Amino acid sequence: MFPPAPALALALLHLAAATPLPGKVGPDPQLSARVEQDLLEGRWDAARAAVERELACGEAPAAVRAELAVLLARIAVDRSQFHHHAPREAAAAADRALAAAREAGDPRVLATALLVQARRIFFEALDEPSRMRAAAAAVREARAAAGRAGDARLEAEAIFHQALTEDQQGRPEAARALLEDGAVRARRLGDDFMLSNMERHLAGLDQDRGELTRAELGFRQSLALREQAGAAAFVPWAQIALADVLAERGTAEEEQRVLLRKAAQLGERSGSLRAASAASATLARRLLAAGHRGAARAAAQRAVALARRFGAPGDVRAAEEVASRASTPGEP
Repeated sequence: MFPPAPALALALLHLAAATPLPGKVGPDPQLSARVEQDLLEGRWDAARAAVERELACGEAPAAVRAELAVLLARIAVDRSQFHHHAPREAAAAADRALAAAREAGDPRVLATALLVQARRIFFEALDEPSRMRAAAAAVREARAAAGRAGDARLEAEAIFHQALTEDQQGRPEAARALLEDGAVRARRLGDDFMLSNMERHLAGLDQDRGELTRAELGFRQSLALREQAGAAAFVPWAQIALADVLAERGTAEEEQRVLLRKAAQLGERSGSLRAASAASATLARRLLAAGHRGAARAAAQRAVALARRFGAPGDVRAAEEVASRASTPGEP
C-alpha cells in the first residue's frame, strides 16, 4: 500500500495519529478535550505546556499522574512524527507513560498507554521493516487491553492500527476487513476524524488494486471528514493523497497543483511541517514533469527548508534529491 523511499515520509500520507486521550484528567476536567483539539489543529507545544502545568499543580494520586503521563506521551509521539522529529524524546515519554499506567492499575489508562507505545513502534517499523512484527504484536496487545477496559473508541483505534500493520505485512484483505469493521464503529461513535482515517486507508487499498475511481471518491470523503472535524494538521495529508490518485488517473492536473499548494500552506501554518515538506516536494515533481523548471526549483527549495525544520534526515535527503533534479538542466 505504501510507496518506496523515503518510507516514513511517504507512508505518513496514509496515516494520521488518532489515539484517543484519557477522559477527565486531573483538576481540570476539560484538559483532555482541549489537548485533543490542540493536536488536531497542530498546537503540539501548547498541548504539552497545558499538561505540564497540570503536573506542576502539586501532588496528585498515582492514577491522575499516570493519565497525565499518557497525555504527554501521546503529544510527544505525534509531535515527533508530524511537527519536529524527536524519536528519542517520544520513546522516553512512551516508556514513562507505560510504566506509570502499569503502576496505577487503571485498565483504560493502561490500554491507552499500550496503544501510544504501539504507534511509536509502528512509526519506527516504517523505517525498519524488521520491526513490523513487533509493532503488530504491540497493537494486538493494545486492542486486547482496550477490549478488557470496555473502551469502544480506544478499541476502534486499535483496530485501525491493526489494519495498518496487516497491510504492511502484505495482507491487504485482512487490512480491508479490519478497516471496514473500524468504519462501522467510527460511524456508531460519531467520530468524523476516526472515520476519515478508516476511509482514507480503504481508499488506499482501492488505489493499490487499481480501482482508481473508487479510490478517488474515498479520498475525497476522507478529506471532507477531516475538514469537518477541524483537523487542520492532518488535512494536508488528505490533500496530498487525493492529488496522488488524480495523478495516477492522469486527470485534473490543475486541481493536483492547487491541492498540493494548499497542503503546503496549511501544513506550514498548522505546524504540520512534515506534511508541508512532502506537499512541496510532490508539487516540485509535478511541475518538473510538466516542464516548469523555475517553479519546480522554488517548490523544491521550499521542501528542503521545511524538511530541515522538521529534522528527519531521510526527509531532508529526499527533498534535496528533488531540488537537485529541479536545478539540473535536462533532468526530467
